[in-house]
Amino acid sequence: MRKSKVSFLFALVLMLSLMIAPVTQAMEDQTIDLDELLVADENHVINYNELRTDIIQKLSEAELQRLKDEIVSDYINRNPDAVLEIPLTDAQMQKATKQKESNIGELISRKQIQLDKQSKVESLNIGTNKTFSTSQIFTRANAGFSIASDISNRTKANFGTDGTGWADAKSDYQCPGGIGSGYAISSIGLVVPVTGSGSSKALVNIQGIYNGYMQVAGMTSGNLNTHAYTSVDVDIYEVNPSTGQLVSLVATSNIYSNGYVLSVLPNSFGGDISETLMPTLYAGKTYYFAITAYTESEMAWYDVFTWATADMYDDSANGASGGEGVDFTSVEVTLLYQ
Repeated sequence: MRKSKVSFLFALVLMLSLMIAPVTQAMEDQTIDLDELLVADENHVINYNELRTDIIQKLSEAELQRLKDEIVSDYINRNPDAVLEIPLTDAQMQKATKQKESNIGELISRKQIQLDKQSKVESLNIGTNKTFSTSQIFTRANAGFSIASDISNRTKANFGTDGTGWADAKSDYQCPGGIGSGYAISSIGLVVPVTGSGSSKALVNIQGIYNGYMQVAGMTSGNLNTHAYTSVDVDIYEVNPSTGQLVSLVATSNIYSNGYVLSVLPNSFGGDISETLMPTLYAGKTYYFAITAYTESEMAWYDVFTWATADMYDDSANGASGGEGVDFTSVEVTLLYQ
């Protein structure tokens, strides 16, 4: 009797397996048809009810970008008279800037410069009894650092000293599947020890190029809990030469700073950097002359399919010179003797 029951159960399991297997295989073989996903009727209106997290996560980068493009087009078609761009208010900009300064300030106590050991580290010499100015030009970066606050598909940062040097950063949150907020910081520049004796005022001209874009879009974007923010600064840090630790921020100047709670179309930005700072440099200390890219975005709650992107990252080459990001060009230091 026991043997008969076992045989019956085995036969039942086998029969169910044969019935389920073709269905399971068909589901596995089924590919996502974006045309069916995006079109709900003859007017090419997107069926947002079908935009589930599991479906979106299966899309390739190209398919995801196409989906974003279609949503932007659909939003404009649905709202022909709608405002397509809403910048951060002055109060929101101040809050974002303060948060940036706080995030970067934390780096001073815990972040180390990564020095390219293959590059030649030149020095500046402060002489004595000189009554004229001397200039020195450095045309290649030899150090940098990067940090991202969240997982790589939401925040990422990178830098390299190949070429003349580059730094990339990106913050990208989207719903469904990517609710939250985070920042990415990347810096590229030159570590220079100062020799000689005494101190000297100096004109430090830092040059480079920056490019990127921000986009806050989607079916219900534009709420106060969604935003993208980007900033580019030139900085001079004192560095501990034995550990590479950032000791203090000696001087800084903001090159670009902007943000949006709504930017249906990608808002591109960029330009040349040629900024002069006037710090006092001391013999026996080491300095880091840098360009720093900072990105931040927030997507605080579920909003059908909405995204907030602050992009200064060259995705096509997985981070490199050219494209989105910062390119370092040169640093010229002129010592101003009294």
